[in-house]
Formats: sequence, C-alpha cells, structure tokens
Amino acid sequence: MFLMRHKSAQGHRHLLISIYIKMIFFTKKRQSGFTLLEVLLALAIMAMLSLSGYLVLDGVVRAESQQRQALEKLRKIQRAVMIMDKDFQQIVARHWRDSRFQQPMFSLSPNDMQSDGGRVRFIRGGWGNPQGHFKRANLQLVGYRLNNQTLERLYWPHLDSNHQSATATILPLLEAVKTLKVEVFYEGRWQNSWRETDVLPTAVRVVIEFQPLDSASDGQRLSRVYRLR
Repeated sequence: MFLMRHKSAQGHRHLLISIYIKMIFFTKKRQSGFTLLEVLLALAIMAMLSLSGYLVLDGVVRAESQQRQALEKLRKIQRAVMIMDKDFQQIVARHWRDSRFQQPMFSLSPNDMQSDGGRVRFIRGGWGNPQGHFKRANLQLVGYRLNNQTLERLYWPHLDSNHQSATATILPLLEAVKTLKVEVFYEGRWQNSWRETDVLPTAVRVVIEFQPLDSASDGQRLSRVYRLR
C-alpha cells in the first residue's frame, strides 16, 4: 500500500512539473521576450557577481601589497643589523682626535641625538681596503644617531682630523623609528651614559623601537647586545 501511494505521489509530481514546463514554454513563445522583472533580476544577479569579484580581487591586491611592504621592511632590517654587527663586533680600544682634543675611546651622548657627532661614536677595525688601493688605515670612526625618525650611520674619512669642519658621510639605515636606546654594561650594571675615557665598556646594548603600523598595534622592537671585552 505504501509503495502504491509513493508511486502515485511521484506520478502526480511529474505531471505537475510537465504541466509547469509546458506553461512556461507556451508563455515564452507567446511573449517572445523577457519581462521587466526578469531583466531586473538578471541585472541584480550580475551586479552581485561583479561586486563579489571586485571584493575578492581588491583583497588579493591589498594582501600582496602588504606582503611586499613587509618583505621590504624585513630586508632593510636585515641589512641594518648586518652593518651594526660588523661595526660593534669590531670595536677597537683607540682614542681619536679632533682639531683640539683627544676624544674618548667610546662616546655615548643620550642628549645629543641630532648632532653630527651622533648618539654613539667609536672606532672599529676591519675597514676593507682591497689590495691597499686607498691610502688609509683599516680603522674607521663611525657613529649612530636618530634623526627625524630615521636611524643613520655616520662615518668620517679620517680618524684624526686636523679640521674642525670635517663632515661625516651619512647612511640612512631604517625609517619609521620611534626611539633609539643605547646602553653600556660596566661594573655589573647597565647605564645610559659613559664617562670613562681610557677604557671600553664590557658590553653595549642597542634597542630600536619602530613606529606602530596602526593605533591598534604596538611598535616592534629590535634589540642587540654586543660583548666588547
């Protein structure tokens, strides 16, 4: 009995579907076109599909742009770290002279961030001179400072300058830097100033804090510690 009722229901359903298809066919044939409602519905569907496609494409472009910016920032950070490592790991215990006085081996000036002297200044070894092409030593006077949110490396052409107006060559390393903090470790504690003239600190710590990308995120920090002796 159940099978007979089920088959009967299926037969009625197929009959209704066939009648509906015939009605549509003859209606379309009689109208020979589309109604205004059908045209509006088709336009709405096309608009929705176009909007969704645009949103997907815009998301892909934005993600690619952000990834490209992140990779470029990472490349600059890696380059800056490589330069800093070479400088701080090759610090030598040597005085240098300006036009008047003998200067300390290691100079740290927390309140002198914008001057040509830089925030920190020292002499490093290992300055390349292939085949002795340049008439100079392999020692180099270098410094680091924060200038208008840009971390800059400075180096001077001569260790001992006879001219007070000798200017440094400036190499921008990192942008969007919020703070530059340099500390030295000596006699069991970290300090942000250095007054010794004839001795190097035990270690140096450099902390760079970047500007946050947006108001909802915190700025990233880069910290490096270098043992000098």
